[in-house]
Amino acid sequence: MCGICGFVGYEDTELLNRMTSRLTHRGPDEEGYFRDGDIGLGHRRLAIIDLKTGRQPIYNEDGSIVVVSNSEIYNYKELKDELLKKGHIFKTSSDTEVIVHGYEKEGISFVHKLVGMFAFALWDARKKTLILVRDRLGIKPLHYTQIGNKLLFASEIKSLLECEEVARNPNFKAIDGYLTFRYVPASETFFKGIYELPAGHMIKFNQGNLSLERYWKPFFHPEDNRSNWPFLFDKHLQAAVTSTMVSDVPVGVFLSGGLDSSAILAYACRVNSQKIHTFTIGLGGRQDELQQARAVARYYNTEHHETILEPRDIELLPKIVWYLDAPYGDADIIGIYKLSEMTSMHVKCVMTGDGADELLGGYIHQRALGALEEVYHYLPLPIFWQLCGLIVNLIPLGLLQKGFHYPDSLGIDGRKRLAQCLGYIPKIEDEYLSLASIFNGNEKECLYSEMFKEQLKEENLDIFSLIHSSMADIEIGDFFNRLIAHEFKFWLPNMMLCKQDKIAMAHSLELRFPFLDHRLVEFSGKIPVALKRRYASNKFILRESAAKYLPTFVTKRQKHPFHISIRDAFGERLDEKFRRYLDPVRIKKRGLLNIEYINKLLKNTNTLSALQNKRLMSLLMLEVWFDIFIDNNSYA
Repeated sequence: MCGICGFVGYEDTELLNRMTSRLTHRGPDEEGYFRDGDIGLGHRRLAIIDLKTGRQPIYNEDGSIVVVSNSEIYNYKELKDELLKKGHIFKTSSDTEVIVHGYEKEGISFVHKLVGMFAFALWDARKKTLILVRDRLGIKPLHYTQIGNKLLFASEIKSLLECEEVARNPNFKAIDGYLTFRYVPASETFFKGIYELPAGHMIKFNQGNLSLERYWKPFFHPEDNRSNWPFLFDKHLQAAVTSTMVSDVPVGVFLSGGLDSSAILAYACRVNSQKIHTFTIGLGGRQDELQQARAVARYYNTEHHETILEPRDIELLPKIVWYLDAPYGDADIIGIYKLSEMTSMHVKCVMTGDGADELLGGYIHQRALGALEEVYHYLPLPIFWQLCGLIVNLIPLGLLQKGFHYPDSLGIDGRKRLAQCLGYIPKIEDEYLSLASIFNGNEKECLYSEMFKEQLKEENLDIFSLIHSSMADIEIGDFFNRLIAHEFKFWLPNMMLCKQDKIAMAHSLELRFPFLDHRLVEFSGKIPVALKRRYASNKFILRESAAKYLPTFVTKRQKHPFHISIRDAFGERLDEKFRRYLDPVRIKKRGLLNIEYINKLLKNTNTLSALQNKRLMSLLMLEVWFDIFIDNNSYA
């Protein structure tokens, strides 16, 4: 995998060099440049396919088309054979070269033939047009900013900031979105004027004019006229894993011991005769999965590697935020960083089971909302459900906790959220916000300063309308599928995939996501909802399809999210970070948040609930981001 960057409108060789150099961690093996007047393309390469001749940029036969790409095109050999038959001449064995000749033959519509993950920039000298394309699911990141008639783009925002004309102004709309969901639910970034190219979209830039086009989106049209769904899902997942293993270097597997990662390992073992490397991190406490992962590794006879999260790892936080270009509202990113660091010492490329929950609706809030929506059809009585909300507030926490399968405590705040959710009948968008947000509307009224509230009014951002339009997609009939589509649109590209890519690439490690093969995604949109969740079993069709390859201690195991309880993990070191970054003097100077409300949140850090955990980590990382990117302090 690689890092790409470039611009239109700058005759500045040093700028291109600086932008490219800033991405060295994404591609330590080689660098390459294209310059033509005020056009510049830069590339840093992590060699995975065609180790000897795959250096970029890559050109067509007459040099009129040039590409830099951050991609793995899994079906490149089949596409190359087609193009060779049409008379195209290949100079490399690289998967990227099929993009050049495919565009030459069919234009940008050739992107529909690509299977894999990609973010690429293509310069067409004859049309004087720069084209930026991001893969269907948003696995690979791509950011851009337009300044008058000029355009800059890069895999990571820190590369764009090498240009003095790119301002480091915080984006208040993005901050508000982040403090609601822990990510920005749009193409906005934390820097005003810098955008993320949405998943499944492309940009065409010609003579200062920018056009944004969508070329793909997931469709959900369940079909009930089949009886062999598990068999077909099995075939599609097997094909996805087989494609994902295309590489000229060994491919490992992140292994938690849960259903998703174990299924990927099981399918990988069926197509790979060599011993596979597996990688696990121990998180400590109730959330530790080392024993389960070891059992799965022994079952498949893998070359297993482990690392352990330690209290001192909280010190990694500023470095992690620097690599992310953004705050991230959960401590699990520290575990992912350390796991990626250890993995990169053994392989260059690793598969992960992430994406299965998005594909099949496996998250707690999805299952809860889906179940509630079904019950409403049978008991559409607002008074009855509001009464249920009152009852929830009276049930002892210990009893409620038995139905809340999460490593951290549900806590009093969690109980209030559940009661509040039941009281919103039948406003499903409010219910979603109640379950999925870390600070809801009332809480943000207490958290935000008056200045911040006024700024948001001027920015005219309505998160509720954003969620409502997504949830009310009339093309998707079933509510549970609308929940899945919403995660595909926002959570997946803007939260989960962005963090995974940038943290892995901090260690020059490529991540691959078999569950996000677009052919598997399109097939899954046809699966009846009843096969995605059945009774108490989430991801039912995956359990059925993979059962013949997995031990029963995996298929019968209840879902355990990858989660770090910050008090258990970091202890007193956590308090030191809170004192440093959430200091009243610092918060007052920043002017965005209410000091009294933050102090209230910090009072009971010894008994953190799941919601308190996420709130405090979100605020901590936000201030770390300000410190590094706005105050321009070193992350070291």
